Amino acid sequence: MNACARVRAVAGRDGTVFEVLRAEAPLGLFPARCAEPGWARLWLVGTAGGPLGGDDVELRVEVGTGAALCVASVAASVALGGPAPSLLRVSVLVEPGGRLTWAPEPLVVTAHADHRVEVDLEAGTEARVWWRDELVLGRHGERPGRCVVAVRAALGGLPWLRHDLAVGPPGWDAGAVVGAYRVAGSILTNHDDGGGGPGTAQVGQAARLPLEAGGAFTVALAPDRPTLARLLPPVPVPRSPHAFAAHA
Repeated sequence: MNACARVRAVAGRDGTVFEVLRAEAPLGLFPARCAEPGWARLWLVGTAGGPLGGDDVELRVEVGTGAALCVASVAASVALGGPAPSLLRVSVLVEPGGRLTWAPEPLVVTAHADHRVEVDLEAGTEARVWWRDELVLGRHGERPGRCVVAVRAALGGLPWLRHDLAVGPPGWDAGAVVGAYRVAGSILTNHDDGGGGPGTAQVGQAARLPLEAGGAFTVALAPDRPTLARLLPPVPVPRSPHAFAAHA
């Protein structure tokens, strides 16, 4: 299945509104207001199973100057096998002075999946970005298939982050990759909303890497999602949505 979805959030008189909101199955987009003044929320909703093998889905997100957008999802996405690899391309532009919090539920990589996620993130001068990725390696008692998450980010016109995480046979569970852990997560941000650096847990690993262009990249490995949540800083925008936002 080939599909493309596009979002543009801009600053309005009463906060952030959606100037463009277009979606095609298997991806649904549902706007909402945040409890945080000035922010809008966008829920990502799977309107069909998957991603399935052979899917090619593109999501384009633009956050205008002065706009503030939090992107979340109502459930995890589950990568399933099929006749060909599946691909999700996420292209994001945060204009100068825009704010973006990206915190969907995790991607679950099932046994027969062959999935690739390509993130192209460009943030302008004085933009504020908080970006979380989370990967669950297999369902309960299941070994994962193949998955690559490739992030390419620029900040203020300068290279910011180049990061690839590849799992799948052979060697994905070697000590130099993820070892015995089955959940991986990361946070990329150029500001601190009080979450600070990585937390602590009895098991798991986390590291915070300062970045030359600004901000930091925090990566963590854990045996399960509750442990990962203790290792990574919390989402800085309130979770509860309010009334649906009006279109500009």
